[in-house]
Amino acid sequence: MADVTVIEVAASILELREVDCSAMSREELAEHQLGLLQMASLLDAEIMWCTAHAKRSGVGQHENVRNTTKWLTSKTRRREYTVGSDMNIAVDVVFGLPDVFREYRQAVINRDHVKSIRSVYRIPRFREAAVRDQELFLEWAFNDDFP
Repeated sequence: MADVTVIEVAASILELREVDCSAMSREELAEHQLGLLQMASLLDAEIMWCTAHAKRSGVGQHENVRNTTKWLTSKTRRREYTVGSDMNIAVDVVFGLPDVFREYRQAVINRDHVKSIRSVYRIPRFREAAVRDQELFLEWAFNDDFP
């Protein structure tokens, strides 16, 4: 079922290539651009969700690859450092900061907010406070009032 959904989404995205942005009015172009950016954010959150679960479940071992990072690197031809970094962010946010991820997945906050909050979570002496105070961080993100 998931494969069909991804294929359908990919087909819809490819249809966007038919949209002629040069023929749009400023208002239409602004609406189209904002819609695309929101769609990209929603897709990024779903990729983050899937990535965290893939790492946790050991995807890649089914093909005798040592770890998920190496497996995904070989499948995507992305740099191993980038893949590993994305996986670590995904695991930290999805499993460590579930309230933050919930708001990101609902497009209430953006990736910059997620990365800022996660940067506090990554400091060992602040990790417990970051988990406990997720709502405070989210309030700052809602108000665009990060200290």
